[in-house]
Amino acid sequence: MKTEIMMDKVYNYLRSRLFPWNFLMEPVDDATIEHFIKEDFMIPPGMDNEPSKEELSKIIGDEVQKIANECLAHPGKDPFAHAQALIYTMLYDLQRRQELRGLGDIVDAKALAKLMGISMDSFERKEKLIWQLIQRYKDGKPSAKDMLGQKVTYGDGTLIGTVHNIVYDDRTGDLLELKVKTDKELLAIPIDGIRLKNVYNNYVILKDIQ
Repeated sequence: MKTEIMMDKVYNYLRSRLFPWNFLMEPVDDATIEHFIKEDFMIPPGMDNEPSKEELSKIIGDEVQKIANECLAHPGKDPFAHAQALIYTMLYDLQRRQELRGLGDIVDAKALAKLMGISMDSFERKEKLIWQLIQRYKDGKPSAKDMLGQKVTYGDGTLIGTVHNIVYDDRTGDLLELKVKTDKELLAIPIDGIRLKNVYNNYVILKDIQ
């Protein structure tokens, strides 16, 4: 899609009553969506607390708004593929916890497809592809080795430091804590203070604890 056409579409989609769902319904190239899904995303705060449908809709709207604003300010990336990759990555954990089957659980996908002139068959094919790609690149618990060197942040994205070392229980082999290197000291973070499901984003995100 030419940059001028994409910018016009983003501008119009932002002002549509279908926003932000129109960004998620837009057809995208398979290779482009795969490219974005392979990227590392910071999962926004609120996704780990079993958000209600209304809370989830607001989170999605806020994240798509950021992507759209970035596109308008700095054209280049496909904002539709970017938004879809990020939002579906966010929703993946809810799906794994069997709290969500797909976008249709949040919004009337059939009505949206009809309003946008998109066939449900093509949308469902794309959604299936996205889930498959996320499973390929994001699925599975990270190994301890994968955590070494990862950035450690609070839930709001504030950087604390990086994973310097990992402490195990000598008897059971269970992971007990992470040693986090900051600018000033080495912190010991207990494993129950970490949102493990967010580690696949190449970030170790702490729970809201002291």
